[in-house]
Amino acid sequence: MWHIQRIVLQSISRWFIIFIIAFATLRWCGCAIAHANGNASSSHATVAFTGDVLLDRGVRDAVKCMNVSDLVRDIRIALHRIDIAFCNLECPISERASKLPKPASFRAPPAMLSVLR
Repeated sequence: MWHIQRIVLQSISRWFIIFIIAFATLRWCGCAIAHANGNASSSHATVAFTGDVLLDRGVRDAVKCMNVSDLVRDIRIALHRIDIAFCNLECPISERASKLPKPASFRAPPAMLSVLR
């Protein structure tokens, strides 16, 4: 029983630490953005959180066929007024060509990072 309680406490502690770090980061970003815009009295920032982003499979093929700007035009328009955006990148950025021995193995080359800018 103690083992399960310890695991639960470790999990809660981990999420608490992540929350504190995220809160401090967002607070600092808001202040940094206000100072960069010359408005030090402003204490807010607009933040967006997106879902999963996968830069492999169909996305990689689409980037080969069309301009990256055209591919992400609607997303850029939606995020134009956002001060900072976070996404969950579902694949590593790497030049290594070997796949992991599992059913789904994703990888994106460093050139794909331009999609995220």
